[in-house]
Amino acid sequence: MLRNYLKIAIRYLLKHRGYSAINVLGLAIGLACTILIGLWIQDELSFDGFHANGDRIHRVLLDAGMHNNSHVQWKTQGPLAATLKTDIPEISHATRYSETGRLLLTYDGQSILQDKIGLTDPDFLAMFTYPMIQGDPATALSSPGSLILTESMARKLYGDADPMDRVLNIGGAVDCMVKGVIQDPPVHSTFQFSCLIPFEHVIDIHPQFGNMIEDWHVNGWQTFVMLTDVHAAGSVSDQVGRFVIPDEEEEEDPFA
Repeated sequence: MLRNYLKIAIRYLLKHRGYSAINVLGLAIGLACTILIGLWIQDELSFDGFHANGDRIHRVLLDAGMHNNSHVQWKTQGPLAATLKTDIPEISHATRYSETGRLLLTYDGQSILQDKIGLTDPDFLAMFTYPMIQGDPATALSSPGSLILTESMARKLYGDADPMDRVLNIGGAVDCMVKGVIQDPPVHSTFQFSCLIPFEHVIDIHPQFGNMIEDWHVNGWQTFVMLTDVHAAGSVSDQVGRFVIPDEEEEEDPFA
C-alpha cells in the first residue's frame, strides 16, 4: 500500500514539476526558518543560566517616562544599590555595575589599550557565579585600589608569572593592586569584563562625573539585587518604587 502511494506521489510531482518545485521550496524555506528561530531562542535563553543564584537575581529597571509616556530603562541612580540593601529586608545583596571604554593600562613599564573594565561593588562576587582561581572573593574588591583580572587578561599581561599583588595603572588615573584572578566570563554571560575594580574609581577614571554617583537625580548605572527568597520579587518590586525620586525634568545622563 505504501509503495503505491509513493508511486502516485512521484508521478504527480513529475507531471506538475513547476507547482511541485514551488511547494517543496516553500516547505524547505519554512523548515529552515523554524530551525534557525529555534536555535536563536535556545541561544537567548541560555544566557546567564550558569549563575547558581540566578533565580534570585534581578536587575532594577526604572520607568523614566514623562507626561504619561512609559519609558523603561536600565540606568539607575548611584546610591540606589546600597539603599535597597539596607532598607529592604528581602534583599540580601546589591551591586552596581558599569564598564569603561578603552583605557590605557600600564604595568611593569609597558602599556596596552584595553576595554571592558568592569566597575562594581564587593557584593558582585557573592551574587554572580564567576569562580576565583586566585584570591578571596570575600575581600578581593573590598578596598579601594584593589583589582581582579580574568584568567586570560592575567596571562596577557604577565604570562606565566604570578600576577597577585602586582600594581596596574588604570587610564593614568589610579593605581590598582591585583587581589584576585577570576575565570573568564562564559560566552553566554551578560558581563564580558576583562578585569574588575571597585565602583568608586568611576570618579578617578572620569573626573567630570564629580559627585554624580551620589546624586539621586542622575541615572547612569546598572543596579542588581539578590533576594532572600525567590518568591519575594513582587513584594520587593513594590517597595523599590519608594526610593525613586520623581522629577519633572529629564534626568541627566553622565554617559550621553
